Amino acid sequence: MISEHSIELKQFLDALPIGVAVVDAQENVFYINQKARQLLGKDIVAEIVTDNELEIYPVYVAGTHRRYPSENQPSVRALRGESTHVDDMEIHQPDKIIPIEVWASPIFDQAQQISYAVIVLQDITERKHLEAGRQRYTAQLSELNKQLEHYSQTLEQKVIERTEELEQKTAEAVRANRAKSHFIAAASHDLRQPMQALSLFIEALDYQITEPQARHLVTKAKQSADMMSSLFDSLLDISRLEAGAVQPEPKNFALQTLFNYLLHEFLPQANSLNLNFQVDNCTAYVYSDPLLLERILRNLLANAFKFTTHGQVHLGYTVRDKQLDIFVKDTGIGIPAELQQTVFHEFYQIKHTSSQAKGLGLGLSIVQRLSELLDHPLRLSSSEGHGTQFTLTLPLGYWHETTVETPPFAEMSATARVLVIDDDDLVRKALSNLMKHWSYEVMTASSGAEALSQLDTSGYVPDIIVSDYHLQTEQTGLDVIHAVQVQLNKVIPSVLITGDTTSESFEQLQACGYKWLRKPVKPAYLRKIMSYYLRQ
Repeated sequence: MISEHSIELKQFLDALPIGVAVVDAQENVFYINQKARQLLGKDIVAEIVTDNELEIYPVYVAGTHRRYPSENQPSVRALRGESTHVDDMEIHQPDKIIPIEVWASPIFDQAQQISYAVIVLQDITERKHLEAGRQRYTAQLSELNKQLEHYSQTLEQKVIERTEELEQKTAEAVRANRAKSHFIAAASHDLRQPMQALSLFIEALDYQITEPQARHLVTKAKQSADMMSSLFDSLLDISRLEAGAVQPEPKNFALQTLFNYLLHEFLPQANSLNLNFQVDNCTAYVYSDPLLLERILRNLLANAFKFTTHGQVHLGYTVRDKQLDIFVKDTGIGIPAELQQTVFHEFYQIKHTSSQAKGLGLGLSIVQRLSELLDHPLRLSSSEGHGTQFTLTLPLGYWHETTVETPPFAEMSATARVLVIDDDDLVRKALSNLMKHWSYEVMTASSGAEALSQLDTSGYVPDIIVSDYHLQTEQTGLDVIHAVQVQLNKVIPSVLITGDTTSESFEQLQACGYKWLRKPVKPAYLRKIMSYYLRQ
């Protein structure tokens, strides 16, 4: 029976995926299983071998060609009565080096004398490869974090500088309301520039990072950038309203154009939150200020997504007599009756555990002020735990059937050539880096003159142009696009990006015939717009 048990034990040990060896008190090999023989590269039989010293199994200090000191070897230490664990050893075979992790423990006889040492060996090659990869990713992430930190410090300094200028201009606003309005518009543009670059760099970083922990950090950076952008918009809106620099310029326009824009802007967020985002198709024209109405609806939608964890958000409308009601309805947490007036106060926020529900508490205050400025009555209907609906009433414009272009969320088109024109070095580099990750071939220029010169000498013919609207020269992006098309004698699809919020710029962009986006542009939306126009 003993013999049978011994055979079974040997078979069991030989089947283990880790190496097992036993040495006696004289450091002779008593037993070694199949895996250990493979690791050590020795053709050793399993029976007792008394004339093989441990020295015939040479092991080395990890990363070197120095023999591992005999006195520190786990087997020797175990025979001294120590239980040891080391992972700084390597086995050097003729064709490869195997890093190993070793455990060793003493075995005592009945007289409490050490009779044997049991050694367990495990090949940790895969772990070392993973550790090396993780170290590389960590180093890359550290470098990127340094760049982001530097950029953040630069952005913080710009915020401080712009805030100081804003305070100075606000003091002058009593005597120069028009000058104050122009300054705030400039501040908005300048703040949107670094925010645009930051969001683009983070998106490009997302394509380079594969290690889960690092991707988690990138996701958090994305959320922080989006939140920072929203905060800037809210602070600038409040400042302009307080300064009396917001003057409505109502006109007739197709409501579906605005609905489409908001659909594309918020759909990625809805998908990420697993929420259904329903937007009605509308053939109505309304009479309102399109920029201010857009801001109202954006704030209401942002608020709906913050406080809705399941179900849907619905942007819709109803027509009655000569008026049109636009509503934003959600299936979120709802607002208790006693708080339904308080939520419109500045800096007030409903307490909620969702990480989405962060901000300054200015969104609904801005909504109320803008609705009063436009003379669009605002109603709130909500109950705790059963969702919320905000309804805005505005006059109908010229009503007729119309077809409004709705760029679909197309899949990525084949590799194409893109001409990027932006006078901001950070934004230009960020756009180029991101588009290369999208498999586009990219040429960049900081001005119209530079773009025309490069096109003339290189023979490069872009399939699409992406240009900033405001350039440092007297030219606008519209001027540059026209000049490029004249030089190449070709009509080229174009996308304009602007941080300007003035009515004059809005009028020019509406009439230009090109797709235009307001900074900071969400990369996913820019990619889909480009893909759509490239497929035409």
